[in-house]
Amino acid sequence: PFLPQLHLALHDILVQQGPAVHKNISLLAPRALLASRNKLHTTRGALWCTRADIMRVLTSLLATTAAAWTVDKMNRPQGRVADPDGLLKNPDAIEDALARLATKHVEWPPNSPCATTNVDGVEAVVVVVTHLRGVHLKQEDDEKRRRAGEFARGLHDKWGVGSKKCSNGVLIVIDYGDRAFYLSTGDGVRAGGLLSDARATRALEASAPYLRSGAIDEGVLKTIKKVDAFLARGPPTWSEWLPPVLSH
Repeated sequence: PFLPQLHLALHDILVQQGPAVHKNISLLAPRALLASRNKLHTTRGALWCTRADIMRVLTSLLATTAAAWTVDKMNRPQGRVADPDGLLKNPDAIEDALARLATKHVEWPPNSPCATTNVDGVEAVVVVVTHLRGVHLKQEDDEKRRRAGEFARGLHDKWGVGSKKCSNGVLIVIDYGDRAFYLSTGDGVRAGGLLSDARATRALEASAPYLRSGAIDEGVLKTIKKVDAFLARGPPTWSEWLPPVLSH
């Protein structure tokens, strides 16, 4: 009866986690399953060893699953950078860049909730992880963006990033292992196009070449620099709203 239970366990993990654990299953599970098939009708001691082998496989797979970050697992850092997997080489440089955004003077668009307050600057937080639950390397880009966005917006709300007066928060999420990222914005910085979806996408795309080469710190700093530039530029002009062909 142990083998059917194993098959069900592997099936459940594969359904829940998809391609993220498929490689581990394909590399480790066949050996354990073959051993169990050969030893199933032998001595109790042999069967016990087989179970131990299989449990080691399951332990490895479950460890992979446990390492996937969810909104519930993430605790807000004391500073502005969350790097639970230790991927960043110089988080202090990123902290400094984010601190400059917090003190930057921003000309709020008239329709921004921040325009009628004394709030200045943008409260930005960066999250860098190896793997997000539900995001997988082989997913289509739109699906990865959707799932990374669900995580980013959920964490944005959980941590309350931004002023309560006008929601001037920005949360940048980098899922390095799955090549996914997302920039979540509060109403205060999104209104009037200050950090519109198009601008947020361009800010993230600035990091892509660096992330592909493994230069995570540089990639994050490029995105922050792009956000800073958009804030300095102010709301988009008409030419920025037009398609590239029409704006030239």
